[in-house]
Amino acid sequence: MWYNQIAFMYHKEHKKLSKNTQMSIANRLKLLLDTQSLTIKAFSEITEIPYRSVQNYLREERDPNVEALNKICKKMNINLNWLVTGRGGMFIEQISEKDLVNEEIKLLEKGRNTAPLGKKLIYQTAETISVELK
Repeated sequence: MWYNQIAFMYHKEHKKLSKNTQMSIANRLKLLLDTQSLTIKAFSEITEIPYRSVQNYLREERDPNVEALNKICKKMNINLNWLVTGRGGMFIEQISEKDLVNEEIKLLEKGRNTAPLGKKLIYQTAETISVELK
């Protein structure tokens, strides 16, 4: 009995995720505007993207370029992965430094003080570990 309930819940969530990943960037932008109760004009002003460009994105006449995607994500605190692919949450979860343990803060400081090659190696290593431990 409980197995059927879990299978049903999984199917329901999988269906929602599949639907979300099939949405276009334009549809995710529309969802963002709806969620934040923003007009195109307000969104344009916040993101510093021309009004006409935003209209073009929403009409699916063209996709936002890298610069526009970056502005949207930074100004609206949006998860780039969600905006482009539909995977993950819409918003980036903010973690305050007080929530980080001292070891994590020290690691961040060391990473920031590392030479560019060192930073590249750190990122590659972290990516490799992340993929391997999934």
